[in-house]
Amino acid sequence: PRPQNAPLKSAPDRWKSAWVAIREGVTEAAEGQRIAARDRSELADKQAALQAELDRLGSPDTQALLVVVNVHADRSARLQLRLSYQVPGASWYPVYEARLETIATPELRLNQDAVVTQSTGEDWSDVDLTLSTSQPSRRTVVPVLYPWTIDLAPPPGPQVAADNVAMTMSAPAPAPYLEARKPRSDALDKAMQEAAVIQAQVARTGLSVEYVIPARSTIKSDGTERRVRINDVRDRATALSVIAVPRMDTTAYLQARLEDNSPAAYLPGSVALFLDGAFVGKADLPLVQPHDHAALSFGPDDRVKVTYQPQGKRSSRDGIIWDKQNVVASTALITIASHHDRPIPITILDQAPVSGDADLKVAIKADPAPTAAAVDDKPGVVSWTATYQPGETRRIDFGYTVSAPEGRRVIGLR
Repeated sequence: PRPQNAPLKSAPDRWKSAWVAIREGVTEAAEGQRIAARDRSELADKQAALQAELDRLGSPDTQALLVVVNVHADRSARLQLRLSYQVPGASWYPVYEARLETIATPELRLNQDAVVTQSTGEDWSDVDLTLSTSQPSRRTVVPVLYPWTIDLAPPPGPQVAADNVAMTMSAPAPAPYLEARKPRSDALDKAMQEAAVIQAQVARTGLSVEYVIPARSTIKSDGTERRVRINDVRDRATALSVIAVPRMDTTAYLQARLEDNSPAAYLPGSVALFLDGAFVGKADLPLVQPHDHAALSFGPDDRVKVTYQPQGKRSSRDGIIWDKQNVVASTALITIASHHDRPIPITILDQAPVSGDADLKVAIKADPAPTAAAVDDKPGVVSWTATYQPGETRRIDFGYTVSAPEGRRVIGLR
């Protein structure tokens, strides 16, 4: 027999067992290296997270709050302490989706969502989420008519002879009127002041509305937006109407009445509009208080045709020799045709200039007469509202006459 310590080359029968031992040793070493690398990676991640937390706590912008609770009890007892605090970097804003169906019975469905973001430095994982806000703003997309004011230019001053003037200075050329002065009526100023007061009042009083999200939520701290559902509202018999401002645009706009029958207000936000299943655009939803309503505009309504035909502007002189007047008359013919298959209310808006001088007279001529004047507290803005039957066509003759003393120039007339 051969000795046990004989070289492998002299003992071929031991080669196989040596190969198996070497392979198992290499495999075990490789597995150990893999486990060690994994452990090092996990430790490096924990170290980086702890370092980031230390950097955040050591930042000069970081504020620390110490809470001290003194408890005095006669005997041993269990105590539950709940601490609430506020942190910056968290916000949300409302978004809406309005779907209007007009094929059968008009139905309006409004989905109310919230987009939540936060960058507080800590992920919110599987938390109960409650949203609170009080920030109203924004308006609809229908064109807006502002009061149109005209005025008389001051009479020219007496000419001074050149030989009586020791020194003259040329006055700078007057700037164009539209740049130098933009006339506003008292009603417009009041409306603008009220709008500003409303916004400041809401921010100051801190109107609080809370929405408790039923499902638990997870929101990362990297600023990623998370969308959650607040409410679904469906009106199975919504009222439809059409509105047009043909002086500015002959397009007729389809509107749906949005009722707020909930205990909370609809906050201002962007609303995506869908008409009979098709996306038609976006608009801004204004603040709608509880038990109030708003009109949502769903864009052009091709089933209503509106034409605006100016009949020209005429100038003449009236009056006896000692009280002559310069008279300017302007008229337009508005034609409205409804091609809806059911009766629908249609509102037409127009305007006439408003005098800013007692010697400047403005007279409105309309056939038929407007159904409303000073619409939305805007002097000179008038409207005609009527229910049009399928296939019905109506015409409106509207114009104005401006009378000014002879020799006085009218400013702002267009």
